[in-house]
Amino acid sequence: MDAHTIQHNAFTGLNTREKTALVRFIKANQRGTDELSIREAIDFAVKNRPSFGGFILTAYRDNETVATLVAHCTGMESCNTAHRLIYAVSRRNDPSAEEAMTLLMQRAVKQTRGQLSLRVEQSSDTLSFFQKLGFKPRYIELQLDQAVRQTIN
Repeated sequence: MDAHTIQHNAFTGLNTREKTALVRFIKANQRGTDELSIREAIDFAVKNRPSFGGFILTAYRDNETVATLVAHCTGMESCNTAHRLIYAVSRRNDPSAEEAMTLLMQRAVKQTRGQLSLRVEQSSDTLSFFQKLGFKPRYIELQLDQAVRQTIN
């Protein structure tokens, strides 16, 4: 595969054009995610907002994005993994995009020294992809129901 990879972080930053292109790519290829959440995740990764930072890895082929991932530093190494994968998105309906994502994930695992976790819905078609890479389910996440949250306010 003739692809190259670019990393963005707090030191390299991300210009407006690059950020807009990443937001569009993630929104177009990740079901059920909104633009505000994507922008927020990117801003936290490159420390445009107060955070522990993180990194963004993006694979390009023929000057087009084929895969990207956004990871945050958690700052909680003693009780959690040091990094949390927020987005891992590859171009839909492109068989070579999975290969690019595999390479990005291998680089992310190496860069984080294996201190990497992610959240995947049980019904997600990407669950088996991450399990093939060695990720194992450890915890069940519970979220407070929206109706209950409204009664608290």
